[in-house]
Formats: sequence, C-alpha cells, structure tokens
Amino acid sequence: MKIRLIPLFISMGLLFGLIPALAAPAPAIGNFEFDVGAPLGDGSLKMTVTIIVNGRPVPKKIDVTNIKKFVLPPPIANEPPTEYRKRLHEAKGVGSQAKAQTIADAINKAFEKEFKMLGEKAEKVIRNHSEIVAPNLTHIATYGSVIIPSVLESRDGPVQWHENKVLGEGGNGGRFLQRSGSSSGARGSIAPLDPADVQVASGYDVLGDPSLVEFGIQDLFVAQLTPSNGRSNVDVLQDLESLLDQNGVPATFDSSLSELSLDNPILAGQTLVWGSTDPGFDFLVSIEGLDLFAVPDTISAGVTVLTLAALLASARRTRRSRNGPRFE
Repeated sequence: MKIRLIPLFISMGLLFGLIPALAAPAPAIGNFEFDVGAPLGDGSLKMTVTIIVNGRPVPKKIDVTNIKKFVLPPPIANEPPTEYRKRLHEAKGVGSQAKAQTIADAINKAFEKEFKMLGEKAEKVIRNHSEIVAPNLTHIATYGSVIIPSVLESRDGPVQWHENKVLGEGGNGGRFLQRSGSSSGARGSIAPLDPADVQVASGYDVLGDPSLVEFGIQDLFVAQLTPSNGRSNVDVLQDLESLLDQNGVPATFDSSLSELSLDNPILAGQTLVWGSTDPGFDFLVSIEGLDLFAVPDTISAGVTVLTLAALLASARRTRRSRNGPRFE
C-alpha cells in the first residue's frame, strides 16, 4: 500500500507545483490604435510591433518608406488668415489619412500570413481632430488613425516608433484597447535614437513655423514647448519632465539613456501623446506593458499530461485493490 501511494504523492506534488504557473494571469491582448499626425515632409517610419498568433508572440520590424508630405494649399487673394488656417488644417487631415493608409498597408503586408490565420487586419479609421485657428476659435478636421489587432501588452511586446527626423510632426497618440487577459498598464517613453548623440533644435519646422515638441497623457496633461535654436534634446526632455511633474503627471528623465518616461502606468484606453516638428531631433517612442508574457513550453505541457495520467493510474489501482480483481 505504501509503495502504491508514492507515485500518487509525487504526482500530486508535481501537479500542485505547476498550478501557480498555470493560474498566473496572462498579459492583456487587444487592439492598439494610434493617431497619425500630418506628414510635414517626405520620409519614413520604422515600427516594432508584436501580435499574438495561436497563443504565441510574433514580433516584427516594419519599414514604411513611401510616406508623402501633405499638399500645402495655396493662399487665396484677400482670404482672411483664419479661413486659410482652416483650409491648412483640413489639408493636414487629408495628408494624415493618406499616411495612415500607407502605414496600415505596410503592417498588413508584414503580417500577411499571421493576419490571414487570425481573420483580421490592420485598418485605417477616421477621427476628428481639433486645432486652434484663432483666439477662442477651434476648427475640427478629420485625421487618420491606424488600428492593429491582437497586439500583446507586455514587456515582451513593445510597440515602438522611429520616424525620419525630416518628417517630424505633431498630433501622434497611441492607446491600448484591451480585449482579453489582465492588464497592469503600460510604460511610455521617449528618447533619442542614439543616447550618445547630442541633437540640437533648429527652432522651426519645415513650414517655417516655430517647432513643437510634446509628450504626455491625453485628457490628463500633455507637456508642450517650442525649443529655441541651438537647444539640445537633453535640455528639451528635461524641460518636458519638469512640466509634467508640475502638472500632475510624474515623469523621470534618465540621464544615462537620455530617456524621458512616465512614472505611472498608462491604463487601457488612455492615450500617450507625443510629437516633434523640429527637424533637428530624432526621437524613438516606445509603449510596452508592465507584465511578462510566459508561453507554456512543451516540457511543462508534457509534465502536466504525465502528472494527470499518473493520478488516474493510481486511482484505478487503488479502486481495484479495494474491490478485488476485475476482468474485462
């Protein structure tokens, strides 16, 4: 009897040892939607995206190389400045939608096989975008956004953007829309592509207007500043940190990485806003979940199966010894 109980105790120990790992909540999986600003110049965009296919993460680097600048509308004789700014805003919206479609096409091409398995694809959607065109006057135009399905919110699945600095733009924002799993929120950061590269602001965008750098959480606070000519990327990120801290969105600037990050998690549905229209800066923006994603391996699966089999076998032997021999 003691000999027969040993496999049972061993099997139960193995099974109970696996329960915490099997019961651990999986990081959230959902759609990732990001708003696309108007392309101020021809350029490129590099992205890193991780989606989930059949329970496993599939990361890919995506190059979008054919982004075209929006068409600047010509002024009309005797046109009031406010009316021209409205037409300019609408022209930017058209450019934003074209850029969003270009990005969606590139993502679908990169994940063609995976999206076919999921029965989904990235898509361009239209969102209203407001802009102040005169004191106390806001104009609404339609801009483009991109929705990526089955994106993993974990430290193993960051979503990253790096845009050619001559394309610098404002109006970008990204949010994670949870569909399943457990979310502890995400971490948002902005840093120069090369931490050792000291970049200097030109002070103006490609249209000749004062440049703008922004970072923060929509509907909470977005820090914005217009860097003067010659101001470094480190100075600008430190100034953004100070603005965020003063307005209830704690942030930390890591001098060793030249990286500015938000201290509090970005919750599902909250939008991280970023942008730079200064061609002197070359930033990398990253959003990644705070949880780890563990994929059960074949060894764990095999141990689980063997454990359950051992339990069943032990139960049958015990039942036979109590009821006498069985003939089948």
